[in-house]
Amino acid sequence: MSKRKFVLCALLLLLLSTNAFPQLNIRVEQSAGWEDAPTSNIKSLCENVALHFQEQLRDEHKVNGKLTIVYDADGPIAFYRSYFDGEPDEYRIGLSAASLYWAQFSYQFGHEFCHILQKHDDFKNYPTNSWFKESICELATLWVIKRMSETWQNRAPYPNWVSYRHVLKSRADYLTSRAAVQYDGTGADWLKEWETQLRDHDSGAFSYTRVSQLSYKFLPIFEEHPEAWNAIRQMPVSNAKMSVYMKEWYDAVDVGDKVFVEAIATEMGIPVTTVVPIAIAAIDADVNGDGYVDLSDVLIVRSGMQKDVSYDTDINNDGVTDKIDLLIVKAKAHEAIAAAAPSKRKITLTTWGAVKRR
Repeated sequence: MSKRKFVLCALLLLLLSTNAFPQLNIRVEQSAGWEDAPTSNIKSLCENVALHFQEQLRDEHKVNGKLTIVYDADGPIAFYRSYFDGEPDEYRIGLSAASLYWAQFSYQFGHEFCHILQKHDDFKNYPTNSWFKESICELATLWVIKRMSETWQNRAPYPNWVSYRHVLKSRADYLTSRAAVQYDGTGADWLKEWETQLRDHDSGAFSYTRVSQLSYKFLPIFEEHPEAWNAIRQMPVSNAKMSVYMKEWYDAVDVGDKVFVEAIATEMGIPVTTVVPIAIAAIDADVNGDGYVDLSDVLIVRSGMQKDVSYDTDINNDGVTDKIDLLIVKAKAHEAIAAAAPSKRKITLTTWGAVKRR
């Protein structure tokens, strides 16, 4: 490589690294606990994990500020700001991973970074539903490890780490194949069996594998629509039971994110919207004209409720795009699923983003 090409490549890499994290500055403290893992490598890895979430978030939901990563033998942990006298835009994560076990670093950091996505400081005095927050973080770290095992083929932190994507894939396969995370029933069955015990911190019912039995059921939603992580940035501060909490969450999120909260709630058998009876048989809800009434149509109508779009989203032709239009397009999506009448039971992502067993 010529000197000129080398300089140009170096400048390009510098530009990319600068633009990749304009909101979040990650720093790794030196510690003998890291053993032979260079802090520069730890930093690059954690930046890569964070990037996989950050690139899915709209600007208003991206994590901004300074994140310090420290070695903590008792970790991993996302510290409350009161622990380190942090400012509102300061975060601190402790990891117990060491040496060159990058899959373990990824697993620990992915989970703890999800707590930051959840704005965990706000929940400090609302511990009753902490089990649910932990379940989402277990889902998050599985999701990001699977994602990294794919993206590292083209954008690993270092060229010599490209082959390590196979190790990440093996780690993801291990996480999902563990006997302790298997649950044959529905999310509603799981909630009925475990919610009351998990709300009681003294019951001894909590374990990461147990709550993963529920949250792993949400994985297809986030794999198909990774922008659903925007909804995780808007989780309500509440001790309410899930039957109420999910409705609070649905009401709290941005209009475009409601479909994802509803998908999660549906997996748990919790209705979060009110169905308005309406004669819709003759109504065409194929908004984008692709021959199907599916999630794309739902999202377009949601967008049409907020701003002008290039499609006609006034489904019932009453002069306004509103909640009734949204209910109609969702009902038509239900009809499309029923009409498909699959011959064998399978798990798939339904046309409006929920997980459906059939």
